Amino acid sequence: MYKLQRYAQTVAQIPSVGDVVDYLKKNQKCTIADIVEATGLSHPTVAHALRLAQEADVAVKKEIANSSGGRRAQIYALNPDFIHFALIVVREEGVVYQIRDFEGKVLSTVQKKCDKSDFIVALTRIVEGITIEDVLVETCAISLPCVVNGPMIEEWARLGLRKVNIVEQIETKTGVKIRIENDMKLFSLTGCQDEEGDIQVSLYVDKNSVGIGVSIDGKVFKGASGYAGELKYCPNMGGLVGDKAVRAALNAIAMYNPHSMTIFAQDTAKASSYVNAISKRLPEYLLPRFVIYDDYVVAQMQGLWELVRGVL
Repeated sequence: MYKLQRYAQTVAQIPSVGDVVDYLKKNQKCTIADIVEATGLSHPTVAHALRLAQEADVAVKKEIANSSGGRRAQIYALNPDFIHFALIVVREEGVVYQIRDFEGKVLSTVQKKCDKSDFIVALTRIVEGITIEDVLVETCAISLPCVVNGPMIEEWARLGLRKVNIVEQIETKTGVKIRIENDMKLFSLTGCQDEEGDIQVSLYVDKNSVGIGVSIDGKVFKGASGYAGELKYCPNMGGLVGDKAVRAALNAIAMYNPHSMTIFAQDTAKASSYVNAISKRLPEYLLPRFVIYDDYVVAQMQGLWELVRGVL
């Protein structure tokens, strides 16, 4: 049985273990007193939950806290080697993958070619190779440049794929838990603020396409069948005049009234010009916080990490 499965069974039986681990995820290092104050759980309950979390290998004891004279308290933290994550970005020229520990530290980054003529088989072999390289990898998140809905590739025109359950196929072969997401929608997670009701919109611009992604409360908004933000089905984008990317951004801001907008464009000067054009057309109170990225892989890896870090 995998570590995540054992941990899930423990939480199902004793929910306070999940409360304690959630606190550790947000605060990294803390004492029993810190957790008691923040969660409202009793001292014995927290102490028991921490013992069970250590038995499940998800938490570890760290150093002893400094003291001004009284008894020094034990500090607890997440175990960075509880499990590892593989994050895979699929690009036209191949794939880039990272292995990260449970705290998100990047352990390795590798670039490989991937045979698109038999894509799922080739990707499966890459995942198999990753698990041989790092036996602690239990979860793999994959960014795909196509329409995604749950475990399905709904449509990938360039590869002629439609209604393919890629998650099931790779999980069956590798035993690794697989999560997939559309690349443009992942951009919307890069500005995630971990605040209730937080709405993030992403704008992706390259020489061939413009795309929109939306996340709400740290979760990607897909629509009924995964096509939310697929602007190729919205040719006039409301009939506004001007640059296509700016029109797309104005429509997205009007529809979602987001807290922030992440813009990806390899030309940062061009991205800044989009911000200026958007700002001139909207009143200040409607403007989101703007974040600009020019590195596709870095932005995708951050989005993938946001996707998987809530796995517990």
